[in-house]
Amino acid sequence: MYTAQDTIFPYLLKEYLIYFIGFLTVTVLALFLTLIVHKLHTEKKERKKRRFTAEYKSAVSQHVNFYAPLAVSPENDLQFKAFADVCVDMLAGASPSEAEKIKSLLKELQVVDHFKRVAASASWTKRFYAVEILGFFMIDDLKGFFREVLIRDSSREVRSRALWALSLIADKEDIELITRLLATDISNSSKFNVYIYSNVISSCRKRGIQDSVTDFIKGMKEDQAMPIILKRDLIEACGVSGLKEAAGLIIGYFSSHQHDSLMKIACLRGLGALGSLNAGIIMNNLTDKDWRVRAVAAKASHTPEDTVISELQKLLYDPVYIVRINSARALSRSGTKGSLILERERNSEDRFVRDTARFILEEAEGRCLKV
Repeated sequence: MYTAQDTIFPYLLKEYLIYFIGFLTVTVLALFLTLIVHKLHTEKKERKKRRFTAEYKSAVSQHVNFYAPLAVSPENDLQFKAFADVCVDMLAGASPSEAEKIKSLLKELQVVDHFKRVAASASWTKRFYAVEILGFFMIDDLKGFFREVLIRDSSREVRSRALWALSLIADKEDIELITRLLATDISNSSKFNVYIYSNVISSCRKRGIQDSVTDFIKGMKEDQAMPIILKRDLIEACGVSGLKEAAGLIIGYFSSHQHDSLMKIACLRGLGALGSLNAGIIMNNLTDKDWRVRAVAAKASHTPEDTVISELQKLLYDPVYIVRINSARALSRSGTKGSLILERERNSEDRFVRDTARFILEEAEGRCLKV
C-alpha cells in the first residue's frame, strides 16, 4: 500500500540531487576560473620581475664596474625582490672591493630595511625568505638583527635560517653562541652542524682569525657542558673547510677518545680531508673491532705502503659489505700493487670477494674510458 510519503520522497530526492549537482558544477567552474586568473597573474608578475632583473643587473654592473650613477631604485616588493636577486648573484662572484660597493648599495637603497620589515611578518614563510635574503647579503652590521631573530622568533625554521645567516659572517665572539644554539632544538642533524661550523671557519679565515677556531677546539676538550656530538661535528668541519692548523688538535682528540667509535670516525674523516693521516693511524683502525671505524679507515686510505695494502687485502674478506667495498676502492687507488691484488681476487673462491673485486675493477675501467 503506497502512502503520500512514498510518492513525495523520490521527487524531493531528485530535486535535491539536481541542486547538488548544479552546485558542484558551479563550484568546479569557479575554481577553474580562479586557477586561470591566478596563472595569468603569476605569469604577468614573473614577466615583470624578469624585466626588473635585467634592468637592475645592467644598472648595478655599470655602477660597480664603471662607477656610473645608478639610475634605478626599487620602490615596491617585487622590485626589491628583483634587486636583491641581482645583488645576491653578483656577490657570489664579486671581489672584496666590488662586494663592498654592492653592500653599500643595498643599504643606501633601503633594500636591507625592506627585508627587515618583511622579517617581522606574521607569516613564517615570509620571515624565512627575508632572513635568507639578508643572510646572502653577508653584511656584518646584520649580526645584531640575526641574534634578535634567534631570540624572539617562534618558528624553528626561521631560527635555523638566522643561525645559518649568522654563521656566514661569524667572528670569534659568535663561535660560542652558535655552539650553544646548536645544542638546543634548533638542530637535530650532524650534517647541518658540520655545515654551520664550516661556514664559521670560512668566515674566520677570511678575517684572518682562524686561530680563534683552534683556540675554541682546545678549550672544548675539557668542556663537559658541550655535547659530544657537537665536538665531533666541529672536528669534521675542520676537515671539510681545510683548516690544517687543527690537524694536531684532531690527532690529540683521536688519541684521547679511543673508547669512542664515533669520535674516532669524526677524527678519521677530518684528518683524511686534511691529508694528515699517516700509515700508523690507518693501520690501527683497519683492525678496529667496530666495523664503522674499519669502513671509514679503509675509505680514508690513500697511502701505497705495503703494510697498509696487505691489511686492505685482508679486509676484502670482512663480513661487512661496506668495509669490503671501501677496502677494494682503496686498493684501486693504491697504484699497481693494489690493482694486481684486485686482479687476483676477482678469481677468488669466496663469492663475495670475487664480486667485490670485479665490481671495483669494472668501475675503474669505466672511469678510464670516460677520461
